[in-house]
Amino acid sequence: MNNMVWKPTTKQTIMLASTARYILFGGSRGGGKTDSAIRWFLDYTQNPNFRGLVIRKNATDLTDFVERATLVWKHYGAIKTGKLAVFKFPNGAIIYTGHLADKNAYEKYQGHEYHKILIEELTHIPTQELFEKLMGSLRSTDKSLPPQFLATTNPGGAGHHWVKEYWHIGEVDYPPLKKFNDNGNTKIFIPANIDENPHLALKDPSYVRFLENLPADLREKWLKGNWDDIDTENQYYATRITKAEKDGRITNVPIEASLRTYASLDLGIKDKMALWIWQIHGREVRIVDYYDNRNQPLKHYSDYMYDFTKATGARIDTLYVPHDANVRSMTSDRLITRFEKMKELGHNVEFAPNIGRDDGIDEVRYLLDTCYFDKYRCKEGIRALRNYQREFDEKLNRYKDTPLHDWASDASDSFRYLALANKDIMSTTKSNIMQMQRTRR
Repeated sequence: MNNMVWKPTTKQTIMLASTARYILFGGSRGGGKTDSAIRWFLDYTQNPNFRGLVIRKNATDLTDFVERATLVWKHYGAIKTGKLAVFKFPNGAIIYTGHLADKNAYEKYQGHEYHKILIEELTHIPTQELFEKLMGSLRSTDKSLPPQFLATTNPGGAGHHWVKEYWHIGEVDYPPLKKFNDNGNTKIFIPANIDENPHLALKDPSYVRFLENLPADLREKWLKGNWDDIDTENQYYATRITKAEKDGRITNVPIEASLRTYASLDLGIKDKMALWIWQIHGREVRIVDYYDNRNQPLKHYSDYMYDFTKATGARIDTLYVPHDANVRSMTSDRLITRFEKMKELGHNVEFAPNIGRDDGIDEVRYLLDTCYFDKYRCKEGIRALRNYQREFDEKLNRYKDTPLHDWASDASDSFRYLALANKDIMSTTKSNIMQMQRTRR
């Protein structure tokens, strides 16, 4: 039935033979990750009870995987059916496919049983919490089908840091190419490199040249598979975040009830909403909290701010929002702007100064040179600021002059409103102090 000839590379052989429960096969582009992932399922498809699942971030990338998998699995008798592809093997084994573009994508697999789950480009999943929701379906009631997870990915992306921490990549005592026990779960990280995939180098040498000519930061990630943070001029704030870390300004910052307290909220509709809370102590600007979520009503964020005050005693004086919060949108059975809605919920709301994006980015840079962050409560927000960057044009092989709209955008936009509002607050405070001094004279 199978007349295909496929010779795995050394790293692919290690991956296919691994008995670890959680396998990460990740490194440079062109390392042969997808080809080996397609064949990873085949040892289980001999069991009629086998149920597998393939997940990609979006439908377009899933289509590419399905086309490649069809070419292989059809030689094993698999028949593809359905708009969202389902592969049925002659003995009854089934492999399902899905993507994470749906509103309830991370919950829809709960209660299912999959013996093998593959997630392509794992770093597209922004948080470990969302990943673990998917892993709730990785289980088996058949002893002959021990559950196993495989992720393929490149460094970078929304989930870069949690994936790196989850597999302990780069740690001094990391066991190279050996599975290890991590809190009861066996894991293995197998770095894949394009140099170890001679099939691609021979088949498409132009792609290798494309990777070699990338900007320095992308070349490190996409060609060399480097998981280290690399600060470049194409990231708007990365060097300043690194400097804040070295200066000890990303630390444990106390919340003091007596200090003036403010919040900024990026009021997106389709994207997630990002909330920053900061306090002012003299000339110090203390960034004390960050929160984001998506698909939640405005009341959800209003409640978060009230809960913050209840827990800390620090009352938020003013909530700053962008000018597009004045656009009318449907709330219940009446038209009301998001600005008006937050006022209705009891907040003192003001518009952040409305200046150009580039000028706003400069104001963020000035603020980052001096402000303090709480390293625990602001962890995800800091990560977003570090990764906010210009958009890369793969056709021209260069960065554009516009920001990339991705997972880091909302937090960074909200922080821009924070920086602009804070500049006005500090200027007003200074003006008031000078006026008081003149009055006394």
